[in-house]
Amino acid sequence: MSSTRPTTGSFSRRSLLALAAAGLSSPTGTRAAEPAVRPGDDFFAHANADWLGAREAGAPGQPWTARQDINQLTQTQVEALWAGADGQSAHAVEHKLAHFRDACLDSARIEALGLAPLHPLLARIRALRDPSALALYLGSELRADVDPLYWGVFASPHLFGLAVQPGVQGEGRYQAYLLQGGLGLGEPATYLDDSEQAREQRAGYLDRLTLTLGRLGASDAAARANAVLDLERRIAAGHETAAASDDPHRAEHRWTLAEFGRRAPGLDWPRFFAAAGLGGSAVAWQPGAIRAQAALLGSQPLAMWRDYLSVHLVQRHAEVLPQGWSLQTAPADRGQQARLALDKSWPEAMGQLYVERHFPPQARARVQAIVAEVMAATADRLTTCSWMCPATRRVAQAKLAALYFGVGHPDRWRDHRALHLDSRDAWGNQRRLALWKTGQALARLGRPLDTQEWWIPAQAVAAGSQPLQNNYNFAAALLQAPKFDLHASDAGNLGAIGAIVGHEISHLFDEVGADFDERGRLRPWWTPEDRAGLARVSQPLIEQIASYRPLPGLGIDPQRTLTETRADLVGLSLAFDAHRRRLSTADAEAVRQVDREFFLGYARSWRSVSTEASLSQKLQTDSHAPDRYRIALVRNMDAWYAAFDVRPGQALYLEPAQRVQVW
Repeated sequence: MSSTRPTTGSFSRRSLLALAAAGLSSPTGTRAAEPAVRPGDDFFAHANADWLGAREAGAPGQPWTARQDINQLTQTQVEALWAGADGQSAHAVEHKLAHFRDACLDSARIEALGLAPLHPLLARIRALRDPSALALYLGSELRADVDPLYWGVFASPHLFGLAVQPGVQGEGRYQAYLLQGGLGLGEPATYLDDSEQAREQRAGYLDRLTLTLGRLGASDAAARANAVLDLERRIAAGHETAAASDDPHRAEHRWTLAEFGRRAPGLDWPRFFAAAGLGGSAVAWQPGAIRAQAALLGSQPLAMWRDYLSVHLVQRHAEVLPQGWSLQTAPADRGQQARLALDKSWPEAMGQLYVERHFPPQARARVQAIVAEVMAATADRLTTCSWMCPATRRVAQAKLAALYFGVGHPDRWRDHRALHLDSRDAWGNQRRLALWKTGQALARLGRPLDTQEWWIPAQAVAAGSQPLQNNYNFAAALLQAPKFDLHASDAGNLGAIGAIVGHEISHLFDEVGADFDERGRLRPWWTPEDRAGLARVSQPLIEQIASYRPLPGLGIDPQRTLTETRADLVGLSLAFDAHRRRLSTADAEAVRQVDREFFLGYARSWRSVSTEASLSQKLQTDSHAPDRYRIALVRNMDAWYAAFDVRPGQALYLEPAQRVQVW
């Protein structure tokens, strides 16, 4: 978000220090701090002076973060890999990626083929003459294109969507999830709202439906397009919202095949299941929507369904059809669509190339060593954690012992030998890729859970936990400076990535992880006494957060940000424990030197520049404190005072009794 009145550089250093001394209030972006800026007055500016100065010189008045630095670098890296992939390469992944790209970009061939690649499927749709045939078609076209438990994809472009993921009761095996779908305009509200914007979107969509049906040979295209739009409106009326769908307890709606017939009549479920390869049961993630869609399949004319399926077949494959067939108002270019399609179905292709070019084994080994050391420090702290009762501590220790913390990329890449991609067959590639992904998903049905399975691509600037597997993925692309630097010292990296690792591990044991035990079961394992104990030790941190005023009259919400700020402090403490374990010297000055490297690494990993507008937005919506105040948590660490000679009277100084320790 940009600001009409950027504050970067608009305050003198003297006014900055005066504001800081008055309670850590500060301008939202500071000019590069002179060496005279004392760490105890403004550690953020002290640690990041060079970077802040470069940002101010290159892009004054623009909000920016360390994460955006990494995003920008990664985008350049990935674009180079995409453009440079060689279809003649002996590298199996590279030549398949190149064939997929080249076919999608071969506009001349796509235009020459016209709609011919779709003719067999369109003919199959036209031949649907009874409900059983309709069920067989829908089942055979079911695709693994939703993701309720990991990425929160709750609707499919097909009428139904499939996911194969773990259960939530510690079943230890993969099971099928069936989700709602079928809306060409995406959001149900677009069909149901009476706003001017929604009406305009429906009108434009109706025009495109009419055009498409006419080009497919319908003589009464306008009337049939109206019928299709009305059918989609009815589908939308049965859909459940994303907010309501975002609930892991929905995994408990596991129905047998017979229950689908009783609870969602209207569809020939035995034929659908057989054609889809689903076996004898599936989770109905949105029971109401599944029931409503089945009822429509049983009550609406088959001719209407044939029109609906025909236009949706065209819509799903518009990027590999001639220009003019898209039902979207502004379709993306072919190159962008090709990248998106590959990332959805086979993200490991780019991920494998990315790792080979940009994440060497020695980088992975260093981060893995840091993870192991932070986990060891966590184990030590758990033994003395004051707010956990003995039974809770045992579950926490079991969760830690069972945790898989993946670094960079999977240990094993998916087997892609059965996937054939042709540099002259864009339509066929897209279809084969979707079928291959679905086949891979179906092959997992009933198999034991792989707790080391990755769900974040290596080239994503991302990291996250999956409590059902008790695992954590930290993608290679995020492991770049300033989060991790292969050429930095061990102390600096422990302060940067080590504190982030500690932050994420701590979530296993706080409110974020309290509903899932060591087996990944959706089972709350805290006692009321644990909750009261954590609240008690967190109260001083709440008071510390509440004292900050980043903007005049606007503070940090201590309740909304507590969980993440506490994890920041715990992560910093765990990483510091790991850092001190590495020391092989008792020389006081040498210890101070490496401690300084540790804390500077921490501060630089959260460097950022904000405008007044962007900071105001963050303060009112974000569950994290602004980066300057995340960095200010160092004031709770005794060693920081010794490392930087921080004394009473400096803005960040806290009396020892005021320094917060949660564990």
